Amino acid sequence: SAQVPIEVYNLQDGLALSQEIGSVDLQVRAPESIFSGLTADDFVAFVDLADLGEGTHDVTVSVLTNTPGVQILAKSPDHISVKLEKETQETFTINVETTGSLGEGFIPGDAKVNPEQVKVSGGKSALAKIQKVIAPVVLNGEQVEISQVATLKAEDEKGNAITNVSFNPTTVRVTIPVERQNDTKTVGIRTNVTGKPAGGFAVDTIDTNRATVTLRGKSSAIEGIEFLETDPISIAGISGTVKKTVNLVVPSDVEVLEGKDVEVTIT
Repeated sequence: SAQVPIEVYNLQDGLALSQEIGSVDLQVRAPESIFSGLTADDFVAFVDLADLGEGTHDVTVSVLTNTPGVQILAKSPDHISVKLEKETQETFTINVETTGSLGEGFIPGDAKVNPEQVKVSGGKSALAKIQKVIAPVVLNGEQVEISQVATLKAEDEKGNAITNVSFNPTTVRVTIPVERQNDTKTVGIRTNVTGKPAGGFAVDTIDTNRATVTLRGKSSAIEGIEFLETDPISIAGISGTVKKTVNLVVPSDVEVLEGKDVEVTIT
């Protein structure tokens, strides 16, 4: 036996299927020499909807094969009920979904889709089932920006494919930046001193126990950072040298390898 998807022929313009057509289960007989090599691709199953208008119709499932010596013994179902309704159109935002993985140590950035939206045509019943339209992208060890043409598909809330709809356009261009997960960069430290010392006193020098720190993070997160600033250090009213340990202000997606605290001496 074999399961063969049922195709639709001669659907009138302006009409759409309100449900999935599904497959037909075949029982076939063939000489032993070719039987083991048979697949679903050796058969064509279809329903002919010529001259059928809106409404529900009982139609015959036809099955053909071009493989000599193959005899079709039975098909199930032999007939199916097809509901036709007026074709409508809705616009959906496209979601990128990736499978596979990038090269070790690399992570994907935010994907961009061109165009970002697609017009989906089909029956009202089919369009109502669509939870999202997906542009699938397969990752295969890339270490540089990805640019792929993706064929769109629609899914219901359970992740099942909705096949009785059409897309305009049917394909989109997906671009995904690729960056290192753990780039490092050395930057300087800037002290954030607030307030004024006591009358007659002025700040002479501000020293830190280290001049630079090493950052680690995604390349996009650290590439724009030239220095890290300390938390505010108040010198209001002081009249002598002050030594304080304060934290550096570090973005949430960045790590400081030497630790966040720094010792500041204000003379």
